[in-house]
Amino acid sequence: MDRSEVARPIIITLDGPNYIPWSQAMSSFLKRRKLWRYVTGDIKAPTQGAAETPTEFIVRLEEWDSKNHQIITWIRNTSIPSISLQFGRFNTAHTIWDFLATRYTTADLACQYQLLTSLCRQRQDPGQSISAFLPQIYSIWDQLTPSEPKWLCAGDSTLFATYRDQQRLILFLMGLSDIYEPVRASLLHRIPLPTLEQAISELLSEETRLGLISSSHVDTALAAPVSKGRGSFGGSRGFSTSGTQSSGSASRHNECTFCHATDHRLLTCPVRFCQYCRKKGPGHYKSDCPNNPTRRYTRPQSTAATVEVSSSASTPLTLIDVSDLPALVQQILSASAPPGREAMDCFQVTKKFDFNFNFNFTLSLKLLQKEKLWIAFRVRVLWRMASKECAQAFIQAFNAACKSNGAAKVVIPPGTYMSGEVFFQGPCTTPAPITVEVQGTVLAQTDLSEYVNGQWFAIQNIDGLILEGGGTFDGRGNESWQYDDCGGKAACNSRLPPSLVFNKVNNSLLQGINLVNSKGFNMKICESYNFTAQGLNISAPWDSPNTDGIHISRSDLVTVSSSTIGTGDDCISIGEGSTNVSISDINCGPGHGISIGSLGKRPDEEDVRGIIVTNCTLSDTTNGARIKTWHQSPQLQASNIVFENIVMNNVRNPIFIDQNYGSKNKPGSSNVKISDVHFKNIRGTTISNVAVSLNCSHTVPCEGVELVDIDFKYTGKITAQDVTLTAACENAKATFSGTQNISPCVV
Repeated sequence: MDRSEVARPIIITLDGPNYIPWSQAMSSFLKRRKLWRYVTGDIKAPTQGAAETPTEFIVRLEEWDSKNHQIITWIRNTSIPSISLQFGRFNTAHTIWDFLATRYTTADLACQYQLLTSLCRQRQDPGQSISAFLPQIYSIWDQLTPSEPKWLCAGDSTLFATYRDQQRLILFLMGLSDIYEPVRASLLHRIPLPTLEQAISELLSEETRLGLISSSHVDTALAAPVSKGRGSFGGSRGFSTSGTQSSGSASRHNECTFCHATDHRLLTCPVRFCQYCRKKGPGHYKSDCPNNPTRRYTRPQSTAATVEVSSSASTPLTLIDVSDLPALVQQILSASAPPGREAMDCFQVTKKFDFNFNFNFTLSLKLLQKEKLWIAFRVRVLWRMASKECAQAFIQAFNAACKSNGAAKVVIPPGTYMSGEVFFQGPCTTPAPITVEVQGTVLAQTDLSEYVNGQWFAIQNIDGLILEGGGTFDGRGNESWQYDDCGGKAACNSRLPPSLVFNKVNNSLLQGINLVNSKGFNMKICESYNFTAQGLNISAPWDSPNTDGIHISRSDLVTVSSSTIGTGDDCISIGEGSTNVSISDINCGPGHGISIGSLGKRPDEEDVRGIIVTNCTLSDTTNGARIKTWHQSPQLQASNIVFENIVMNNVRNPIFIDQNYGSKNKPGSSNVKISDVHFKNIRGTTISNVAVSLNCSHTVPCEGVELVDIDFKYTGKITAQDVTLTAACENAKATFSGTQNISPCVV
């Protein structure tokens, strides 16, 4: 069939954001067939000439109309339905083309901002050629072109073209690998600067000179997660045990890495789709999807590292049987990491041993210790592996330990690791407790779309867990807080993921762990029993949104002690369904203090009782000892609550019961019954003249509120001698006794 008769002349499907590459491909196709002037409007619909017979005119009109509708059909067949359905009101290819150009080449400031941000973040991946890197940048430059000014003066147009070329040269050089640093420095120090094309030519020559483009006789293997074949340990995908490349792998250097076809590359793949909105076609992926609110986040620069495998017959790639493990354990343990390297990401590490073969090992090592089998599942490091694979390494290490028959420990060694979402899921068969020892620093992935379940590290359904080691979980929230959509509103649930979530984790201990810059809550303890947290260091800036230090809900017999917490929200918040909770020896600040609540926000909440907060110090916090409930709440109770032996420094609201939380000036009243509450021996300084505020519900007033030995000094902006500290009470049955330097409420 003649190519001009095909229904779909190009492989790109127009979906809107990919208009530039689509229009380039379509215009080239039409110019090749001498039909482009129909689109530009230069060849217009014919009109009947004075000497022309009607039959002759109809023949000419039908010929023009045939070409016109042939072009319309091609445009329609290479557009997604939501776009092609809009063509019905147009009669000519020229008007359709103008419509598409107007619709999809208008770049507003938001679009320009996104494109420029993406442009500045472009980096050449390890092993990527310059020729493969250039299309990534050119595709963005093409999308920015419509927003450039149109110059009437030829001289101004020439000056702008020179300026644009220099800016593009700088951005291109910024994205290059450090391997080209000598050439990059030489180019930037030239006067005048070379053009972009001149620089590209020189860099391509340098790439060839350095031998950075793989030759056909050098075999490469992706150091990706090892597939577990039957009866073997290790091995690399695509290679046989003789070290020769397996069938079909010879063509993989030139194939699309998405669909594995050999007639195109990844950037022009017609079937590759956006993982956010599922649209197909090149030029529109999750990282720049207009519907993806998290598309501005930095993504990993590389998903795998390449390892050269010798094709010499004298050094074949050898598969290691499980029976060889005992003889290799000591060499593995004694082998040191390459000097001067810092661990960035993880899954497995490739070691070269003295007996002339490569050995890929994964997670488990059997060690004999004190006449019993102790299995240490060590998470090791592969330089420059993707964060998803690092998360997978953590999960697989824990799963192996959890399902073992002997005592087990998961060890994350010293180093820095990047990780996305992680789930440690029980129940476990190993004898309790199972230990997770974090010695290194784990960095959170910044792309919020990676957290499909809304959590970073989630631990669930485990009876007997010890999490310790002195390591750090860095949530890298400073890159995410700007996307918090609550804006400081109480009636809002932040969608930023918490760092650590313990759900149904019983008889467990968390100690000596550092949590910094969490995106959302630093830690949650939910539906757990007999849970102890001690020796923690939790920190986030004072203005970081919804970064509660520790939140407890629907849990019994929880102890939190000997910890330092400073955040942008409550240091500790005790939510609904919490019973028999003990908080002691906490240094809190900055933050919103230590709070019970908020309570009554949802219809199925449970009572709170048996809460003791003692021997704590709060400094520069918004609130001190606080109980907060919602108006129009379901009926529930908060009772048997003690705040005792607490020191407060420069606290705004030292003692605060707020039963109108998040609902100022709104109708209705809270139905949470607060009773049997004791504030004892609370002292320090406050920046407010109201040291005690008991704002209770008029439907169910507070009962049994006792304040004993309350001693505060004013340190606010007003002269101290002009200020009398007071207590404000509403719907509260309170008693004041002992040392009181505030004016008590009149009940």
